[in-house]
Amino acid sequence: MTSQGTTVDQRELDDLASNLQWVHNRRILLVSDSVDRYQSEYVCNRVGEVLVNGKRGKQSTAICHIPLFNLTFINWHVASTSMTRPDWWWVENMDIVPIETRWEKFYLPTLNETIGTNGHSPDLIMIHSSLWDHTFFVNAPQTAGGKVDFSRSLNWREMRFYMMRFKYLVSLLRDLYGADVPMLCRATTYKKSLLSNLSIHDLDRASRYVCHELGIEVMEFGSINQGFFQMYKDMVHVNRGPTSILWANMMFWYLFRVMGGVEVKGELVKMPPEIEVNRSAEWNRCHTSFMNKLYDL
Repeated sequence: MTSQGTTVDQRELDDLASNLQWVHNRRILLVSDSVDRYQSEYVCNRVGEVLVNGKRGKQSTAICHIPLFNLTFINWHVASTSMTRPDWWWVENMDIVPIETRWEKFYLPTLNETIGTNGHSPDLIMIHSSLWDHTFFVNAPQTAGGKVDFSRSLNWREMRFYMMRFKYLVSLLRDLYGADVPMLCRATTYKKSLLSNLSIHDLDRASRYVCHELGIEVMEFGSINQGFFQMYKDMVHVNRGPTSILWANMMFWYLFRVMGGVEVKGELVKMPPEIEVNRSAEWNRCHTSFMNKLYDL
């Protein structure tokens, strides 16, 4: 793939299909926000496919299937960790906010699409929640007659609430699919308005703490992107281009590990075997090392 927005030609498609055998027949579940929905859409567009939004719109679910690989990205949109939809909610046409309700109304109806060849789970799950939480916490003081202040830091009570709800989201996924499904969390991307990012740092550190406690690796897409705001499409979303290629490469690298590939300090040690593998065992091969490294950041 190149950094341009055009699709690859047939010769490149044939090369991809041949060289990425370990990507074939996989399901990747993104329990996240529109940052990842756009990135998965860019991957699909590069090979001539489109992302299809759910019946309740793009902020509910979305699915993109790539027949070339029989690879499917499923997006379950998380609209913050809030337990209610406050009267001041800033998206007028969004009537369902809490994870629990979205779980029943949006996510579970697409459950069959998420099941991979193992018959009970996706091959890889990525989770994230921060940008919607950031706007939620910034606006929350309105309930008590307070002011909206995007530059403030979050208080301990807000952080505790966020961490509790983030853990709850993980528990829902593990109860649904089992505790052995490879799972990672994307590090937070930051908003183009720098003054708004103070409390986003709070949420990023809080999510990292929860991930360390629950044994979830962190995908450093957000931290690597920090500062490259010229590559954004708006005030929030990373545009297609070099950074979207980075997202795709990182996702495929994690899938490479899931399917039994081993790479050490940039050296390819082992390609994923053609036979089906024990995914949790292959994931755990380097899991402890990556957990320790990420926690030290």
